[in-house]
Amino acid sequence: MNYSGTVKFAAILVAFLFLGFDAFSQSYQWNLVMSRNAGYTHQRWRTRTLFPSDEIEKGWKENYGITDLTYHNGIWAVVLSRGTGYTHQSCFRKAAFPREKIAENWDKGYNITHLTYGNGLWVLVMSKDKNPRKAQMWRSRALFPKEDISEFWNKGYDITDLVYGDGRWVVVMTKGYNYTQSWRLRQNYPESDIKEFWNKGYFISHLVYGHGVWALVMSKGTGFTHQWWRLRSTFPESLIHEIWDKGGRITCLSQGPYKTESVPQQIINED
Repeated sequence: MNYSGTVKFAAILVAFLFLGFDAFSQSYQWNLVMSRNAGYTHQRWRTRTLFPSDEIEKGWKENYGITDLTYHNGIWAVVLSRGTGYTHQSCFRKAAFPREKIAENWDKGYNITHLTYGNGLWVLVMSKDKNPRKAQMWRSRALFPKEDISEFWNKGYDITDLVYGDGRWVVVMTKGYNYTQSWRLRQNYPESDIKEFWNKGYFISHLVYGHGVWALVMSKGTGFTHQWWRLRSTFPESLIHEIWDKGGRITCLSQGPYKTESVPQQIINED
């Protein structure tokens, strides 16, 4: 009898039972944040295995703008909204980070309004409204860009987008919103931080998973009056409709693992 083979098989089986169960219990899920008084008059979403170009084009023709876009588990999910205030919008896809497209469209009066990474592609959404283009910057870092955030907070900028992709954090900051903001990094899903800041009058503006941590940005001055968050293993279609009926609108859609706070946190704070 081949005892060494039997021992190896048993070891692999034990590892699968333990590690496989742990991986399943912490598998990536859809993270949905919806807010009341977000300013959107109508909203719809579409999910597609291929990039939803046709749905975006149709939405533009019907006066909808892209307000969220994410990729998870082989699915692109786009959120289209009316009431954005945008007069023009463009969407670009590129394997490399689209720094040239950003500069080119800044010169045309556009701002970055959404940035995401999925399926090997950076997707950049830039929009123009009736007001002159706001001052805007972006930074890309391998580690969370806390120094950049502090520097530009001091110059009157606010975080208006945050994404992790292709091994990099990218933060977009814009002048003119006059938010009061705070961020947290947590290994586990930041439930207690969200509740703490809700009690202080802050609302979730960004909640992104990358490099083993959840990055949470909470803001005052958004105009939101109530907020919900949910994590689901499948796209949360029924929840969206349920909260739409309560006056909520999708304001953040992302993905990441649900790790309970019973696991000790590695805590990094910044106000």
